[in-house]
Amino acid sequence: KAVYQAECEGESLWSVIKGNKTVLLFIVAVSGYYATYQMYNYLMPLELSRLHGDSGAVIFGSITSVNCAVVVIFTPVLTKMFPRLSEPAKSMLGQVLLLAGFGIFFLFAGYIPSYYAAMLIITWGEIFNVLAESPYLTKRVPASHRGRVDGLSMVVRGGVTGVYQMLIGFVYGIGSPAAAWIFVLSIGGFFVFLTVVLIIKDRKIYKNLYFDS
Repeated sequence: KAVYQAECEGESLWSVIKGNKTVLLFIVAVSGYYATYQMYNYLMPLELSRLHGDSGAVIFGSITSVNCAVVVIFTPVLTKMFPRLSEPAKSMLGQVLLLAGFGIFFLFAGYIPSYYAAMLIITWGEIFNVLAESPYLTKRVPASHRGRVDGLSMVVRGGVTGVYQMLIGFVYGIGSPAAAWIFVLSIGGFFVFLTVVLIIKDRKIYKNLYFDS
């Protein structure tokens, strides 16, 4: 398994990425997750304000508290429950749960208890994504290039998130809140598809990491 982590001194970042194309696919898929997740801080507050007026800020604050509590309580629980689940599978599960949470928020907009159920599911997805990200790169990227790959990941994530937010703002401005949420769910579905492709390709390329699975 350590063969994938062997140092590649003297090689450029792009040569390493070229030889590890699934790593690039993972970076794009995870960037899509974070861009979609930012709707929790971007589109959700707008909707709560529209639906509940001044009370929207109070509701959003309480939802955020739920997010913090769920992270603390469920991170060790989910870590213990799914130790053998592969990183790509955890990433896909994180994406699916994120979309499920946003779907609940969209379908039951105006019904306050549904927001807390949505946040619970979204936060479970967040935990799975965190459990997948660093281990995936650590196991598949040469030790000599992890810092540079991590830097590339941050750049791609920032770019994808920026473009995503501009598009959502445009759709929300010229269309309707429903159109914005449908757009979010549709784009999120595309990134789920990327994680499915990642699962298939990763198992083929990094076979040694699955011998004990």
